[in-house]
Formats: sequence, C-alpha cells, structure tokens
Amino acid sequence: MTACNPRSATDRAFSLIELVLVLAIVTVLATLAMPRYFSAQQRYRADAAARSIAMELEHARDMAQATSRSVTVAFDVTNNRCVLTVADDGQTRPRQTELSDDARIKSASFTGSTAVTFDGYGQASADGSVVVTSGGYAKTVTLTAQTGQTEVK
Repeated sequence: MTACNPRSATDRAFSLIELVLVLAIVTVLATLAMPRYFSAQQRYRADAAARSIAMELEHARDMAQATSRSVTVAFDVTNNRCVLTVADDGQTRPRQTELSDDARIKSASFTGSTAVTFDGYGQASADGSVVVTSGGYAKTVTLTAQTGQTEVK
C-alpha cells in the first residue's frame, strides 16, 4: 500500500511569503528607477524642443530662398512661441512651436534682438542662439548668419 501524496513534483506553487518578497523587490527597484526615468524624460523634452526650433529656423531659411523674399522669425519668450513673417506680401504666420508642456523658450538672442531675418539668399541677419529648458535641462540652438546653418548643443 502506498500513501497518497496530494502534492507531486509538478504541482508546486508559490507561498504567500514568496509572492510578498517578489512584490517588495519589484517595488524597491521601481522606486529607484523613477527619478532616472523622469530625468531622461526632461532631457528628451528639452532636446525635442530645441530640434523643433532648429527646424523652424531652417524652414524660414528655405522659405526665404524659395520665394526670394525676406523671412523673419521672431521669438516670443513670454508666450513660448515664434512668429514667422514673410516680407512683401504682409503675411504673418504665427506658428506655435511644437514644445511639450514642460519645455520653455528661456531666451533668444540675435545681436541684441529676439528676431532674425533671412534674406532672399538664405543668409541670416545675425548670429544668435535660442535656449530651451525642460526641468533642470537646457539645450541651445545656435544659428550661423553667414551659412544659415543651425546646431543643437
């Protein structure tokens, strides 16, 4: 006669203590990872906002070359946007930059002005930079007047 063993080797289960320990370890690891996640998210937002502004400047340069007209990009730091204006036709196209809720235009400086104008050849009126922040991170978009090229640092 053999004894009946209701638990065989294939019917193993986790005890409540084991489940609680695993949950505690996962909670501790998640708590440690959260600050890094939020930090990375702020860095990403600052970088994305800076690249958006660089693209806006490049768009204005390309539009000036394509239309052979002056195009001005004015940065409104207070309202966190830039305004694109095409000369001669009097068209003003306010374009809200694609900044996330957390990203802000901190400053814009183009030789004493917050605006830069591209002539019909795509040359900018002044060298300058735009600083974008998100959380504790900042990115700078620099514009070289002679070439009209932008760089994100």
